[in-house]
Amino acid sequence: QGYTGTIRSNAGTLGRWGGGAYLSLKSGKFGITGNYNYNRASSPYSDSYMERTNSISHNEKYMTQTGRSKYKGPFQFGTLEASYEIDSLNLVSLSVERFNGDMTNLSNYVVDMKDENHDPYYSYNRNSKSTRTFGSTDLNVDYQHSTHRKDELLTISYKFDHNPNNSESNTLLENLIGAVPGILSQSQKNINKASTNEHTAQIDYTYPTRKGQKIEAGIKYILRKSNSETDQWQNDTLVINSSNDFKHTQNIYSAYVSYEMKIRKF
Repeated sequence: QGYTGTIRSNAGTLGRWGGGAYLSLKSGKFGITGNYNYNRASSPYSDSYMERTNSISHNEKYMTQTGRSKYKGPFQFGTLEASYEIDSLNLVSLSVERFNGDMTNLSNYVVDMKDENHDPYYSYNRNSKSTRTFGSTDLNVDYQHSTHRKDELLTISYKFDHNPNNSESNTLLENLIGAVPGILSQSQKNINKASTNEHTAQIDYTYPTRKGQKIEAGIKYILRKSNSETDQWQNDTLVINSSNDFKHTQNIYSAYVSYEMKIRKF
């Protein structure tokens, strides 16, 4: 009986900070434990420089790319476990676990292309921003019922899993000079919405028939749905592509029966 708790915080020189809390409580027939942590990152810019030589082309011979990039965004993690003992024969328990993050990447580059005589052929600025959402949410609910008969037990369980995986990317081209190829001169935008949801239901039963013998049986069902939809734009024009839409459904059924006996040492 009683409770205990902790709070914490953290910070770093590379732009990360956060905090969290922990709590455990037991009061009568009720018990609960919770843990939560939140962090936010914002990295400093990282500079980069690249040179490339094309040994085949005469016009697009020498390319240089100079720029910088960084990432930022929050992410969090939490768990919760609770149980309630209705009486000596019945117990209900609940657990929730969640992890979630939204990470954004930023980049700015200057691209210069020169011909074989080192004369300017084309150049442009490429600014990109991409965001990705990731994580999972898991929920479990269990009910256990036992009887005055030793080792007799009935368990009913339900579980739900949610896994999002959304993303969005934007590429903007500016200051186009010279003979920039058409495929490179288009601004791009992609939005993807994707997730998987899974439901699981299960019943298990154990019954002792006589001393040293018992029968066990159970059934289980899983429904899993996954989907992904992507929209693409080129220069603010929506590109129609039906292959970017995906849906998948699974129905899984299972059952088992087992009989166990013990005769002396066998």
